[in-house]
Amino acid sequence: MEQGCKRAGSTAEAVSDADVVVTMLPAAQHVLGVYRDQVFGKAPKSALLIDCSTIDVASARTVEEEASAQGYTMVDAPVSGGIAAAASGNLAFMVGGSDEAFERAKPFIEPMAKAVIHAGGAGAGKRRRSATT
Repeated sequence: MEQGCKRAGSTAEAVSDADVVVTMLPAAQHVLGVYRDQVFGKAPKSALLIDCSTIDVASARTVEEEASAQGYTMVDAPVSGGIAAAASGNLAFMVGGSDEAFERAKPFIEPMAKAVIHAGGAGAGKRRRSATT
């Protein structure tokens, strides 16, 4: 284990008994593929899903709608700050999702952040993130 993490054999294995699933992937197609093929139906319905990828608003809304339809709670939470900020817990997160989902996600995001901003409903974190970059 390095910094409290252990390696899983697959994404499905990693999420199989997770309380929280956090993803940060390179593009919308990866986010949609990972959630559709490896998270939905494999993570417990009680798991909170947090996607920190910087993707387009429409894709963020699509994956959050699909998560909700399958009984999951999800937020989009793209970050700003880079590697040094990540290592020191000084990232800024713009979070999109319901008030309830935001409150559930906040304790998991705060240890990594200097700022956690609830930007509004599904996809709002992505919309706010794009407006600030």
